[in-house]
Amino acid sequence: MNKYEQLLIQANENLRATDNKRDQVYYFFIVILGLYLAFYRNIEGVDKSLVIGSNVFLIFLGTMIIFVIINYQMWHVIYVNTAIVIQKIINRDIKGPIDDSILNELVSETKDFEYEFFARHDTEFFIYNSFLIVNFMLIGLLIYQTVGSDITHTWWIIFIIVYICSFNLICNKKLKKAKKDFLKMAWILKL
Repeated sequence: MNKYEQLLIQANENLRATDNKRDQVYYFFIVILGLYLAFYRNIEGVDKSLVIGSNVFLIFLGTMIIFVIINYQMWHVIYVNTAIVIQKIINRDIKGPIDDSILNELVSETKDFEYEFFARHDTEFFIYNSFLIVNFMLIGLLIYQTVGSDITHTWWIIFIIVYICSFNLICNKKLKKAKKDFLKMAWILKL
């Protein structure tokens, strides 16, 4: 087994570990949200400030988890693309050290680097957006508990669009940065 086959194995192991950590974050939030929803009726009869405080905590936690998911998705893209570049090195049977010009050539001819977040229809995209929607629903519940039903449907629609689009733009920007700075971030290729 040569150096590049070992690097390919390492890239795949890091990809698997990153996806496993991302899934653990998903499960953690789902368990916390499940506990909250299971005891929501019991909490509702208690002091209103406790209900609002628990909603604020879940919104904060959900927002932090969304940013963690964005970060894990960025590393997922980096490890997948690293594995693709290493596979190209192995297929071309390149011997010796690989300089930046060869890496730039391999990266430029790799179609998977054309990553458009809004064009994605995979599991990560749907899970990420489901977390956005769940977190938005918690925000909506908090607004309903504090303001009541006085807010109009038009404002809800505007708020939904701004909320989901802003997080999707943040995610898209982070993934485009990963694409742009790929050779700096793909540390496995430097081994």
